[in-house]
This record gives sequence, C-alpha cells and structure tokens, in this order.
Amino acid sequence: MKVYFAVIFLIFNFASPAQTAESLIRSVQKKFKTVDNFSAQIRQSKLDGANYSGKFYYAKGNKYRIEFKNFIIVSDGKSVWNYNKKINRVVITNLNENPDAFSFEKFVFDFPGKCKTELIGKNGNNYYVKFTPLDDELGFDWAAVEISPDSLINKIEISDYSGNIFKVELKNIKINRNLSGNTFVFKAKNGVKIVDLR
Repeated sequence: MKVYFAVIFLIFNFASPAQTAESLIRSVQKKFKTVDNFSAQIRQSKLDGANYSGKFYYAKGNKYRIEFKNFIIVSDGKSVWNYNKKINRVVITNLNENPDAFSFEKFVFDFPGKCKTELIGKNGNNYYVKFTPLDDELGFDWAAVEISPDSLINKIEISDYSGNIFKVELKNIKINRNLSGNTFVFKAKNGVKIVDLR
C-alpha cells in the first residue's frame, strides 16, 4: 500500500495581507522545533474514493506510526515497515529510498527551500500554503498545507504528476506526550511473511 499524505482544498477566502507564506512557514518551523512528539487521529483519502481512518504517532527524527484497520506503517527514522494484515505480510524498506515514505521534517524544513511557496487562502483562522517544486527532484506536481492558529500543520494535500490527489487530515493533535520508544518499533509476529528490501 502506498501511503500519501495530503490536504483538501475548499473554497477559500483570500488571506489577510498581513500574513505571507514565508512568515507562516517560519512560524511553523519555530513551533516544530519545540515539538518532540505528537499523536493525532488521522484520515487519509484519495479522490477516487479510497478512505482510511486511524491513529497517527510522530517523534523527531522521522519516526512515525500509522494504524489503520488493515494496515500498520512504522518508521524508526531509518527503515519503514509496511504491514498488511489481510495478507499477513510486512515489507521493509529504507526510509530514504522509499518514495512513498512520509516526513514532517521535509514539509517543514526542506520543501520551503526547494519550492515556490504561495499563500493561497484562508478558512476561518487557518491558512493554506501551496508548494510548487522548482524542479523534478521532489516527485510531485504540487503540495499544500493547512496551518492552524497555533502554527501546526493539520492537513496536507499532494498532487502527483498524473493528477492524482492524495490528502490527509490530522485531528485532536496532542503534542509532547509520553510516548514509549516501542511505538516506533515493529516486531513481526510468528507466521508473518517478511519481505526485506533494504
């Protein structure tokens, strides 16, 4: 299963001229440096109707855990375990070599320097910033994030080169929780087929 992360676009009001894409990104970067970890409810969907809901856990160093009904995806910051419960198989890849692997650090720190950033709208107190890559290195056509008043990214949307749009929404975000280190470790049970591509 390929996991993509993204934010849905609605009809936006134009944002206040007092805010810019750059100032919003700087506020997110400042906030993100204070976040050691967080947990949230996650909803991931594609415009073709595929929808998944579950739990999301994150810790600095590209560590994350996503729990859906039939899938569990875990990263320890180096490797990614993608476990499919239906077929009882886990595929292990290197994080840096997995084009589908998610990274909050990239959205917060890497993409702004590698993309044209635009403030494209506002919905209530949330702002929407769009990233358009300056070259083909990032592997997507455009991406966008919703930034909450407390400078957290709570929605992301990505459009690939084929025009497919993938989105994710995070709700009930709780930062700096007492998350166990085992949260970001995947241990295959007996009988699970292991495909190690590292």
